[in-house]
Amino acid sequence: MTIINKEYKLLFEKNPDPIVLVGKEARIKLANRAFSDLVGEKIEHIIGKSFFEYVDPEDWERILSYHKKRRIDPALSPPRYQFTLITAKGERRIIDRAVILLPDGETTISVLRDITELKKEVEYQIQIEKCLFEISSSLIQIEDIDRGINLTLELFGKVLGVNRAHLFRISDSSMRSTHEWVAKGPAYRIQNLKNLDVTTFPWLMERLKNNEVINIEDVSKMQEITSVERAILEKQRIFSLLAIPIYVGGKLYGFMAYETEKRRKWKTLEILALRAVAENISKAIECKLAEEALKESEQKYRSLVEQSLVGIYILREDVFDYVNEHLAEIFGYTPDELIGKKGPLELTAPEDRWLVRKNIRRRLEGKIKGMSYTFRGLKKDGEIIHCKVYGAQAIYQNRPVIAGVLIDITAQKRLEAQLRQAQKMEAIGTLVGGIAHDFNNILTAIIGYTDFALLQISPEHPIYRYLKNIRQEVNRAINLISKLLAFSRKKVLDMQAINLNEILKDLIKLLERIIGEDIELKVSLEAEQANLKADPGALEEIFINLCTNARDAMPNGGRLTVRTRNVKLGDEHCREHPWARPGDYVMLMVEDTGIGMDNKVKNHIFEPFFTTKAPDRGTGLGLAIVYSLVKQHKGLIDVESNPGKGSVFKVYLPIIEERVPSTKTSLQEVSVPPGKGTILVVEDEEAVRALVAEILKNHGYSVMIAPDGEEAIKLCKGRDFDLIIMDLIMPKMGGRQAYQVISKQHPKTKFLFISGYSHDKSNYRFISEKQLPFMSKPFTSNELISKVSQILRNVN
Repeated sequence: MTIINKEYKLLFEKNPDPIVLVGKEARIKLANRAFSDLVGEKIEHIIGKSFFEYVDPEDWERILSYHKKRRIDPALSPPRYQFTLITAKGERRIIDRAVILLPDGETTISVLRDITELKKEVEYQIQIEKCLFEISSSLIQIEDIDRGINLTLELFGKVLGVNRAHLFRISDSSMRSTHEWVAKGPAYRIQNLKNLDVTTFPWLMERLKNNEVINIEDVSKMQEITSVERAILEKQRIFSLLAIPIYVGGKLYGFMAYETEKRRKWKTLEILALRAVAENISKAIECKLAEEALKESEQKYRSLVEQSLVGIYILREDVFDYVNEHLAEIFGYTPDELIGKKGPLELTAPEDRWLVRKNIRRRLEGKIKGMSYTFRGLKKDGEIIHCKVYGAQAIYQNRPVIAGVLIDITAQKRLEAQLRQAQKMEAIGTLVGGIAHDFNNILTAIIGYTDFALLQISPEHPIYRYLKNIRQEVNRAINLISKLLAFSRKKVLDMQAINLNEILKDLIKLLERIIGEDIELKVSLEAEQANLKADPGALEEIFINLCTNARDAMPNGGRLTVRTRNVKLGDEHCREHPWARPGDYVMLMVEDTGIGMDNKVKNHIFEPFFTTKAPDRGTGLGLAIVYSLVKQHKGLIDVESNPGKGSVFKVYLPIIEERVPSTKTSLQEVSVPPGKGTILVVEDEEAVRALVAEILKNHGYSVMIAPDGEEAIKLCKGRDFDLIIMDLIMPKMGGRQAYQVISKQHPKTKFLFISGYSHDKSNYRFISEKQLPFMSKPFTSNELISKVSQILRNVN
């Protein structure tokens, strides 16, 4: 039984993501090569097995419940979820699974993605955060600074997986190790690392004095250090080193060093964390020195807490007994506005107050000493932020309190949301790309034969209007496929140097007719520099979608404002949009005075097929297309909206220095004379092949046909063609491979490539680099004849 059509077989087998088709009783019907590689078994051994043979038994019941719900109503079951996969070798992998239920109600198609390493990275980051929290708490509370430093070296030494960790004290002429931690196995060396002459370490000292991190992955490959420095390090079995300078009172106090006996690459996360630790140690040492000088225990860690990069608090009886400056800043208050006056519940969004209240009670009642969790915070101005809190029970002034640390993770949450959005787009984009090629072939045949039929009958014929309706509906189908390819980032863009203001001036005339008389239009094109590298059609689609969306948001009329201006974006703004780069941008703003949106709607507006409109008013693709096209242009899009206060969409597109041609060329209708010459049509779709051949014959050309590249090569032996029209994607041999053979044998032969869609971008790069004529399917008879005539006229 053929489970999938031949047309999709190549897409299925070559897809880099593991794909599996599961039928009744969870038996595997089909699996691609990527799935075989994932589980470590040959495909022939996989087919027929139960999918649950590769699933951790602890996940069976949950996955089965999803499937039962999906059969009742797909909306009851999550379209994607995570589970633990067990390979043939017994390895455990964390998998993200996207599931589509087929119409038979039993068979599912699953696209899998191995996120094990991503999970490990997240877990490692959590380890680092917990370590930072524990160190910060210990340096605040511990009376003996030496114990705090030793604990710091040990905790991070274990997390980093190093062999040794040291804290060195530097004086004017010497350096010495004052604290040491070693992993199980290596011997202590603190006695060997005392009173070292600083002049023997010129490279190291120069960087420490410049407050630079010493990051050495492999000592043997460091050409910058002196031979004496290298010899000392290798003698002490230090082959990889990360050293963080510690400054106290603005002067170099020493450095903290983590060492391994083998080559190791240090991560940016580790360096930033150790920088924070060094800062905490620096503040702790300052506090200790202040304590010894002033004999005031109350003052010893005040500086550390107040200048901490995280929010620190002490909570007694649901009211803050103490907060540092940073915690108050996170919520938009001053410390005086919080201490003794407000508690955590007043800084928590209403939806999460039950969670915060429960966790406070559990700790104060002694049910749990310490815990960490996330919640939605409420700032003074009403803004909702995401917070992560680490709190532990403590005794302060002989009474139970909660001492904790709070971090604002709003930016991290935004990045996670963007990642989820990108994953949704990619999953649907993969499906769209597979459908587009075949669907465009079908549309090409429908267009051609419908046009032929219309030419054969008069407008008064009874079926003429039915054919016209078919033709109109085909145009709608073409437009829909184009939109799907656009939002899934599968559409090939024609990037040109253009001026945004000039594009908008032409579109404003069209916009005035679209929005209606009850909407006031205000236009202010203030951007002095508006030259972009962009696809003109894509910019038009972005602008029209935003404006029609604004129009629909003002059912009772209002004001629509369109504005451009130049802005400069820095690192902080672009950090929330990883594909964008800091620099000069032109901003396109579309503002309406409509009904606005709440946060619930705003969080979903860029998702494909999400809409708040009636079923007959939209497809839910408009803003998804805008989002994708802006991203493809390396731009950013922001939205500000509140219920009843309208919406403001801001699109930022990078400016170029390239000059934009000032003249416009107009396309004129060109009459096409009857054709002369012999043309070879190479197309695997029989209907399209026959249609193209008939169009060319009707226009006077002599035509031969071939179903694939191999047959085309055979026909070209001993025979010359004036033009070869060739599909890009064909079985046996595609157009690109056939061209490379035929063009060598017949260098004067001209080519015209056609394609519905190719997921392989190298095909389009090949056409662009060779400057070969190309037509996207579907196309009309007139478009084909015009293109062929143009190519052959250029020959002559």
